[in-house]
Amino acid sequence: MHFHPRPLRINRRTFLSRAAQRRRVVTLSCERLYMRYVDAVGAGQTPQFLAGLERDLSAADEVCLTGSEWLTPDRFRSDLEPLLRACRRATRLT
Repeated sequence: MHFHPRPLRINRRTFLSRAAQRRRVVTLSCERLYMRYVDAVGAGQTPQFLAGLERDLSAADEVCLTGSEWLTPDRFRSDLEPLLRACRRATRLT
């Protein structure tokens, strides 16, 4: 015996409202971010790295940080603080 499920029917308005409600959540590992930052500093690419990170963060609806103990190096933290403050102002940083 084979079970054939009925096709799911959903109207266009419901589909579009559900699609609009999807949130883009970015989980950001501070450890990995720090490693990428160190590589960028070593290559003389810090401004490009920070600009790319800012673009990625601005496209997210919510940003979740993990391993925040990696934010302790002063230069790393001072370079990231403006980006993180912008996320906090938008109430997207958790």
